[in-house]
Amino acid sequence: MNYTQGDRVDLFIVRATQLGYVVLIDNEVEGLLFKSDVFQPLQKGDQVKGYIKFIREDKKIDVSLRPQGFRNAIDADCDKILSILKKDKRLNLTDKSSPEDIKSQLNMSKKDFLLTFMLTNMMFHASMAYALLRSQGVPLGKLDFLAAGNLPS
Repeated sequence: MNYTQGDRVDLFIVRATQLGYVVLIDNEVEGLLFKSDVFQPLQKGDQVKGYIKFIREDKKIDVSLRPQGFRNAIDADCDKILSILKKDKRLNLTDKSSPEDIKSQLNMSKKDFLLTFMLTNMMFHASMAYALLRSQGVPLGKLDFLAAGNLPS
């Protein structure tokens, strides 16, 4: 079967290796799921959904459990964080939290957590500060918001 990067596939965990897991992609071809891409417990015989991460020149296939690219993963990450916030009313994680704490609580990397939660949180607060200053008559324009201090003097 012909695969392209980003295709959603069915993965069957064949065995663990030092690099991660050998998987069977759509019951047809072997692929490799690297440890660094795993944020949930897996064992031989597990069946999970995955994505084609990279097809190497030697035709070997690397896979991931997450869609590749920020835009492809952010909705699921936001939903995961929102469900925790709805249930627990707070998230006991910050930008200072260890990667292990984030992985154990959210099943995502620290990088994905920071991009999903912290970046959107920061943009919300920056937008609100900008709006409040404008509402009080401070003469700010679009470039003041976008340039964020990078204007020539």
